[in-house]
Amino acid sequence: MDHISKSRSDEHVEDEIFLFIFPFFINLKVEIEFRNAESNAEYKGLDVDHLVVDHIVVQRAAKMRRRTYRAHGRINPYMSSPCHIEVILTEKEDVVAKPSDDIPRAKKESKRKQRRQLARGEY
Repeated sequence: MDHISKSRSDEHVEDEIFLFIFPFFINLKVEIEFRNAESNAEYKGLDVDHLVVDHIVVQRAAKMRRRTYRAHGRINPYMSSPCHIEVILTEKEDVVAKPSDDIPRAKKESKRKQRRQLARGEY
């Protein structure tokens, strides 16, 4: 069996892959919380279609301690970093629709350009 050595660049690629996948896991946890909040709202008799996120906060929880056993009889801490996710949904009657982009917006000009035009008398 051949021994394959890993270079530093290979470790860097693994780190990039982890950082690419990591937000997916966070979004999955928050999505589970939203589904749970939605089922709680249904149980309380609220209209699920009119629910709006009123408050959401993520707070650090107490670290949970475990041990990892190392070579030569050593022991290192193996800590997990849990969090508390708090989601408060409220029922709103009038859900305002997002305005369409068909309305042309006023073009913004820099103050420097406005001063130059005012000095020239072009305004």
